[in-house]
Amino acid sequence: MLVTCGQVGGETFTVTIKLLSGEPVAGLGELQVRADDKVDVLLIALAAASGTSHWQLFFENYELHAGEPIAGCGMADDVTVNAILTRKGGIELAVRRLLTTICIESLPNIVEQLVLIEVDNASELDVLIFSMWQKMKCDPCNGKAYGHMFVALRTHYPEFQPEEGHQRPITFTRILLNTVQNEFERSMLPLSENAEEAMEQKEYAVTIVKFIGQLFVEHLLAPKVIGQVLHDLIGVRADRADPPPECFVECVCELLRVSGSLLDSAPMGKALLNQVLARLVDLMRKVGPDGSIY
Repeated sequence: MLVTCGQVGGETFTVTIKLLSGEPVAGLGELQVRADDKVDVLLIALAAASGTSHWQLFFENYELHAGEPIAGCGMADDVTVNAILTRKGGIELAVRRLLTTICIESLPNIVEQLVLIEVDNASELDVLIFSMWQKMKCDPCNGKAYGHMFVALRTHYPEFQPEEGHQRPITFTRILLNTVQNEFERSMLPLSENAEEAMEQKEYAVTIVKFIGQLFVEHLLAPKVIGQVLHDLIGVRADRADPPPECFVECVCELLRVSGSLLDSAPMGKALLNQVLARLVDLMRKVGPDGSIY
């Protein structure tokens, strides 16, 4: 992998990143960088080749940090930078390796291996869960298997005390649900004007919402959370002035497909379901913001 950084001025020279053992990083060749580039260029290239951004870089006896200019590190042409994989990096790579192929049938063995990954603090637990989340995003067809996996794992990891004592303990479930909330909010951002990027945003929104439905089916989310998600997507009142984007309507349909049966089995859920269905019927009679019919 040869990475050449821009052409905006500054002397260009070659940097090679190797492990402390002297072995090269798999998939990473020489990097052509400029003196006015920042260390981030090396970290990005290393992350792309290795699958994790959790590395420490050293040039001679000096540790390189993100944001620092390469010129300030005393580098010259044809230098070698040493890379050390951190504990967080090891956790991320272990998760990626174990989740390369996941399905309902392979899940018990995968869970057995995942619980062997040790986490010593809340920050490492966050990396563990986010690594699983990243894999799930790329494999939406196996959302059911990932839902089962998160349920199976939630009692296997310790809880950690927050830095401020009055806050609740940091647990596997708490980090997972915070991640879900943050990613859902990100999926609600306005669509890009770039057609390809907009399509990726739509697909990601559907993936997130389907997984939220799966977590509800696994009893990790309460009906009121599903109600809030549905309200955020299309509202549940017919007098809402602004019609939702078409992709939000698609998200609702996918959410109901996953969680509708369970919603219908509970009194609160049944009432919510009736509201949402009435809202969808109302939207069928409206013209979308782009002039299309829902």
